[in-house]
Amino acid sequence: MTLETPAPVAKPHKVYIVQFKRKYDPKFPDRVLSIYKVGYTSHTDVLDRFKVREDDPAAIMRHFDYIKVLASEWCANIEEAVALESHIIQTIARKTSSERFHNFWEELQLNGITETRKWNYTETSYVFQILKEWKQNKKLLGINELIDVKSKY
Repeated sequence: MTLETPAPVAKPHKVYIVQFKRKYDPKFPDRVLSIYKVGYTSHTDVLDRFKVREDDPAAIMRHFDYIKVLASEWCANIEEAVALESHIIQTIARKTSSERFHNFWEELQLNGITETRKWNYTETSYVFQILKEWKQNKKLLGINELIDVKSKY
């Protein structure tokens, strides 16, 4: 009798949209910088994705005083999460005629955030719609369906 190594168990992942805000400058308390990030994590609580060491000067929590998970959806495994995130990023890039997804950069590379965009209500509504459809269908739209429903996004 031989013992077989069990197949690895697929770990569920969440795809999320998070909003970050901070004041531009203390001299102008009404001006607020607002950005969003789409990503995936294996953490149950998406905010755990952004927690880093207290002594880290690039810790995102030190640079944004408002961090809110706006929506998240579970995927069965990392492959599904990567595919869903890619679908969202490609949709935003296509809708905005952007070569790249990100349109916001920090002087200091912050831990936990890359691929961020300046807050845009229309863009984030696409993200919410895609996550809603994912929740309902648990599948990505194939290329044929994507062509048929372009006007929906």
